Amino acid sequence: QSPDFWKTNIMGSAESRECVVKITNKSKYTLSRPWYCTASFHIHHQKHLHSWCWSLFKKTAHRATGAVGVFTYELDADCADKDVRKVAVMFSVPFDFNFYENWFAVGVFDKLRNCDHHLYEEMYYYTQSRFVRGSANGERLTHSDDDVNISATMTDTYQPTLAVSKVCLK
Repeated sequence: QSPDFWKTNIMGSAESRECVVKITNKSKYTLSRPWYCTASFHIHHQKHLHSWCWSLFKKTAHRATGAVGVFTYELDADCADKDVRKVAVMFSVPFDFNFYENWFAVGVFDKLRNCDHHLYEEMYYYTQSRFVRGSANGERLTHSDDDVNISATMTDTYQPTLAVSKVCLK
């Protein structure tokens, strides 16, 4: 087969690593103050509304890297006695599917937790009670923290969709 066949059909295009993120908020909380930590991509598009938002994360062009990152939103409640927490979402879309697969995680953290490379590593490599992680095989991940449930699915492709479909009250 031609090199173009292998590049397109086996490895995917070097330009094709991206992750579309869709978030649906069904809670009393407002998702505010987004923070992003990225190593190999940039935010291409972003749209925010009260009950949903979406972003497109694309890898840096002309580099044999995947698209990996973590982002957080603060959960702002109307009542002042409630501590502010953050929803965190981690994703990893590898360049080479021969050795790696898509991974994602969702969780709820304290408001003081920074959205940085350390948070990405914690959610990718370690197990904690503050989040749940899994491979992108179509199964739903769900994490509960006090009065907040967050669940998500991720497709297993070079250009996956990560759907955070529930940020809601228990």
